[in-house]
Amino acid sequence: MSGLVLRGRSRELERAVAALRGAADRGQGSVMLVAGEAGIGKTALLRAVHRHAEGLGFAVGYGKADEVSQIAPGAPVLHALRSGSRPLLDDASFRGLADLYEKPLWLVEGVADLLESRAQQVPLLIVVDDLQWADRLSRFALRVLAGRLVASPVVWLVAGRGRVREVFSDFDALGEFEGASVERLELSPLTDADVMAVASDILGGPPVGRGAEWLRMVGGSPLLAVQLAEGMALDRALGRSGDALPTALAPLLRSRIGMLGVGVRAALQLAAVWGRALDVLDAARMLGADPAPLGRALSGAAALGLVDEPTDPIEFRHDLFRELVYGDLSGPERTRLHGLCAAHLVESGSSALEAAPHAREAVRRGDRGAVEILRRAAHESIDSIPQSAAQLILEAFEGLPRDDPGWFELGEQCADLLTRAQRGADAVTVIDGLLARCTDPEQRGRLQVLAARALWLTGSAQVLAARVDQELSFSTITEPARARLEASRSLALSRIDPGEAAASAAESALARGRELHDRPTEILATQALGEVAKNEGRHLAAYRVFHRLRTSFGQGFLADEITSLQFIDRFDEAQTLLVEVSRGSGRHSTAELPSLLCAQLWQDFKLAAFDAAVADAQTLLAVGEELGTYVHRLDARVVMSTVAVVHGDLERARGIVALAEDELVTQDAVQAPGLVLARARIAAAELDFDEGVRLLRPLLATDVTAKRYWPRLLDQMRLGAGLAVAAGDHAFAQDTVEQAAAAALLNPGVASFAGVALQVRGYVTGDHAALGGAVELLRRSPRAFMLAQALSDHGGALLRAGRNRQAVGRLEEAWSIFDGLRASTAAAQVQELLDASGAPVRARSRTGQRPVTGWGALTDAEARVARLIGAGHTNRSAAETLGVSMNTVATHLRSVFLKMAVRSRVQLVNAMRAAGELGP
Repeated sequence: MSGLVLRGRSRELERAVAALRGAADRGQGSVMLVAGEAGIGKTALLRAVHRHAEGLGFAVGYGKADEVSQIAPGAPVLHALRSGSRPLLDDASFRGLADLYEKPLWLVEGVADLLESRAQQVPLLIVVDDLQWADRLSRFALRVLAGRLVASPVVWLVAGRGRVREVFSDFDALGEFEGASVERLELSPLTDADVMAVASDILGGPPVGRGAEWLRMVGGSPLLAVQLAEGMALDRALGRSGDALPTALAPLLRSRIGMLGVGVRAALQLAAVWGRALDVLDAARMLGADPAPLGRALSGAAALGLVDEPTDPIEFRHDLFRELVYGDLSGPERTRLHGLCAAHLVESGSSALEAAPHAREAVRRGDRGAVEILRRAAHESIDSIPQSAAQLILEAFEGLPRDDPGWFELGEQCADLLTRAQRGADAVTVIDGLLARCTDPEQRGRLQVLAARALWLTGSAQVLAARVDQELSFSTITEPARARLEASRSLALSRIDPGEAAASAAESALARGRELHDRPTEILATQALGEVAKNEGRHLAAYRVFHRLRTSFGQGFLADEITSLQFIDRFDEAQTLLVEVSRGSGRHSTAELPSLLCAQLWQDFKLAAFDAAVADAQTLLAVGEELGTYVHRLDARVVMSTVAVVHGDLERARGIVALAEDELVTQDAVQAPGLVLARARIAAAELDFDEGVRLLRPLLATDVTAKRYWPRLLDQMRLGAGLAVAAGDHAFAQDTVEQAAAAALLNPGVASFAGVALQVRGYVTGDHAALGGAVELLRRSPRAFMLAQALSDHGGALLRAGRNRQAVGRLEEAWSIFDGLRASTAAAQVQELLDASGAPVRARSRTGQRPVTGWGALTDAEARVARLIGAGHTNRSAAETLGVSMNTVATHLRSVFLKMAVRSRVQLVNAMRAAGELGP
């Protein structure tokens, strides 16, 4: 069929070729999505576009997903990088990715770098067929890579079975392809004239008589048209009457398969179970046959149009053929063949993960060997694709009979991997099932320690503590298990008890761990001390604990260390660690990635790099979807909502908060203070001061026995004071003063805490001297937004004191900062004060509104990115130069393109040159 003329697809082909020419001429990337039912001609269209691309000088990569390999992360995309006579990546570049194969999200970053560099040499076409079978990482990679490479001549041609909205629904829901131009093609049935033309190509002339009638019955399906025409041609060659030609595909194929020998039929059945191209030698080994005769016999299947020519490897002419053969197998026979495939893969040196898709089928019928393959596959993939690993270990455990000697051991491993995949509730369910049958005290203790880890993940501190207390009451528990449980209990107490009690429990557990030389106990107890310090707002102490944890016990606590540094104004050190994460990404597991992204998110947000923070939040949400973990999703939503309020887009802020509330489900306000603060910030912007006070009051409880979150919420202390003063709630206003002062005492020498304490006191009491002191302290802090707030407060107080000239200086400085941050609401409030001061308008008109389009519309960050890209930098090198993530660069670049009305790097350079921003 590959040699046939493409009929009835001229319009689709023209659009695809136009996208290719656009990429080649303007350096502009794009995405084309091709959808349609099975047999409608998607693959034929992809092959035609492939040929045109090569004729235009493109390097082409061709990948194809298949149903069996859905577990293998990124397989279709990786295959596309190395396919064809001119692979997109050479051997050395591809080998350079090897260290990242077990860290697929880092792998996507590495692929983006290499493709960007390759696209600077030659335009690229990347084809991925049968997207409906693609794994989650492949779909994630396609979306991210297309957006990342939008400014490079890269065309993505992706096809899937079904309707466009069904096949590509996740792309629509998650922001399509992150800003890339997308065109959707839904292939419709061929016209009767096109069907006849297809048949004529095969028959060497127009079909007549019954043949023409049958062709009109195919419903415009190219596949059925080809198969019927080939059947006519075969009957003609065999001298048969055309009157008996089948009118449906399945009977036709079964008729052809029945013409084959037993050995060839067995090979086709095995190939159908294998799911992709199957080497004849591999088929012969699994079937216990001689490969040479089998290879010769397969030529008959090729002559009947069932498999491709040449016949080694064995590959069906169409997926529908494979599905038909697979569907005709009985259940036991199908399971037997899957077992053969799994065993052959393992015996041939493949990983257990590669054999897992076949083992899954065998496990359902109690195959002990398949259980072992799934167990190994889960351990192989826990650090790279944790959610898939969790599912594999669950299937293995559920497939093992309870009377099997290895049931308890596998169950314990299952609970451990589920916890590492952050599926705490599922882990507890498995553990409770094991405990119900457990009589060994040592094993029981291990299971309860696992349960404590899982409950910590779910935020169920009260349940954790109660459960541990009950277990500790048993006298038969072993000493190591008792020590670990006591350390787990101290970790729970860090969230539910006053700090002194929790710290005392943690110190006791740590001493016991050291006495027993038990590393897990030491780690848990030390972590509890860090959590206590963090929750009490003693951030320097928290930093020291988490630094010790990282340097002594591994990188798992790096994100906590970075966050602690941010609280004590050591942003430069935090940035150094974040840059090291970016440059040495391969050293970190996929499971650590969300926490590290969250640390970057708060770094950018606290430094008022709001565009970058939003990009970080979007990346964090996307990664969470990919990994199936949502631990930091609320952080992303809170930051995005807050930035929307700062930029004056209250409708967007409300929408984000509503979405976050839906996701939070049953958690209350005290468990999610960030969400309460987001609501309060919106209330303040809407001038609903009483509602804002109502929301914030529980978070600033002064009861010493209550769990207090205020020390961690430095950025919002001024928000509470402003709401209290505006609402006339003097008691609450005084609470904010006391709490801010207490936070400063807990963090001596930290300019931000000291400055906010003075600012809140000065604002509530009207003390402009205190506000002036706050400004000077906050100048030593890198938090620009907080400085602008203090300048505004000081200017307002000076204005009320009749010191207009000094007030105007403070207010104009505040306005300039707010304007640069696009903080429209805050800038407008400062503008009102300036208007009331009687200051000349001239001084402020020079900093008027930024244009909507053109070079003047760019923010400072966007302009820096544009200049680097204009100078020839890649996204990676620009990110390293600016000390930001590649996601941030990509986000800025998309905004630059929009504001500059360009769609490629070449057009950007020309536009910058015209604007006088680049030399001739």
